[in-house]
Amino acid sequence: MTDSANDAGPSLSRRVFAAAPIAAGAAGLFGASQEASAAGAVKLSAGDRLEIMELLSRYAWAYDCNDPEAAAAAFTPDGSIEAFGQITKGREAIVKLIESVYEIRGDKIWTHLIDHYVFQPTKEGCRVFCYWTQVEKIAPNENGNIRATGYYVTDCVQHDGAWLIERRAIVPWDGSKLPW
Repeated sequence: MTDSANDAGPSLSRRVFAAAPIAAGAAGLFGASQEASAAGAVKLSAGDRLEIMELLSRYAWAYDCNDPEAAAAAFTPDGSIEAFGQITKGREAIVKLIESVYEIRGDKIWTHLIDHYVFQPTKEGCRVFCYWTQVEKIAPNENGNIRATGYYVTDCVQHDGAWLIERRAIVPWDGSKLPW
């Protein structure tokens, strides 16, 4: 069965149409993207990309599970967060920043959902763009509401054999233009 708006030209099945973005994404994941060929940029392997995605996920889990030390450990020793109109630099300062946000949050439960990763290799490592959505709940057994949305711009580098965050900017969503 095919889906054709009219009889002119070949038609595509839904399955072929749906598979096209997956194939394009796989090509990007395995280094076939134009961004990886930028002069002097680090070439990211599929393994690098997965390690970076796990790093960013571990940061979100640590943050949401009330472990500011583990969240700060995702950063290089002199890493920074740019948020709320300020720059916080160094792991100790990041711990204090996160603890101050916990005070604002109070007893509410926050969960950060991150997705739609775009990798941009750089000379030092890579810059990652991804969406974040913050869900807020008053009690564990209730439904949550979306509190805020935005995107992260995260610079990741290899440090002592592991990918770490060197700089993260937290940007509220406005959707007016691509960030790269």
